[in-house]
Amino acid sequence: MHISVTTPQIIFIVILVGIIVAFSAAVISGEGKVNALKQKDTELRKATASLESVTDQLDQLLSTGGKLEQSIQVTRKALYENSTDSFDQPLSTRLDAEKNGRLGAQYASMEREVAQLSDVLKSASAILSQIKPILQLRKEVLADLPTGWPLIAGRGFITQGFGPSINPFSGYYYMHKGVHVADAVGTPIVAMGNGKVVETGYDPLGYGNYVWIQHKYGFRTRYNHMHTIVVSEGQTVKAGQQIGTLGATGLVTGPHLHLELYLGDELLNPMAFMHR
Repeated sequence: MHISVTTPQIIFIVILVGIIVAFSAAVISGEGKVNALKQKDTELRKATASLESVTDQLDQLLSTGGKLEQSIQVTRKALYENSTDSFDQPLSTRLDAEKNGRLGAQYASMEREVAQLSDVLKSASAILSQIKPILQLRKEVLADLPTGWPLIAGRGFITQGFGPSINPFSGYYYMHKGVHVADAVGTPIVAMGNGKVVETGYDPLGYGNYVWIQHKYGFRTRYNHMHTIVVSEGQTVKAGQQIGTLGATGLVTGPHLHLELYLGDELLNPMAFMHR
């Protein structure tokens, strides 16, 4: 059998192969950036949790050390007030005084040790006071990044992920640009991070009711198919603040939130940033 391939066909095949290679390279590059950002976010969260743990432990030790030091001082004072060096008193009283004196000396030694411990804890607290602003800054950075969960109290479950998928309406493969989180109609939708509402609208043949939020560092999130919108353009929102409710507006097969994430104009996989 003789197969004839024309020049236009060859050109078409070359162009098609080029498009596939370019698309594959873009996907690999995008995934690499997402993985790097995810790793940095994980490291930042671990460091923040570690610093918070150290803060709590040192604060507790400092409080305990202070209380112990006060208790030793009160006990020692009581012992010294009950002791006497007068030999005009009966022998039993002088023996008690000597005993109290020895106990007082022991408590004084304990007091010095506790005081030393208190000094160490105070020094640690002084160092910690310098670390706390850094800890607070990290908390603020985390709050500014869209790294939360889009439904209140971690509700919902993923019904469709990011990437190539079959369009339920056309039956053809297409690039699914976000993540579907399903739950009951009316479930509160919250901002994944601090930001500003830059656009709200309604797309009857697509996204239905939607909200765009601009975050720091070039991140943007888009919340689609909403039942209601409770924020307005230009409004500043905090991470975890309600911006609307989950619905089934636009072109959908059932109630869910379609969430999209961008860094500048580059589309990212929201799953890499979603934390309950």
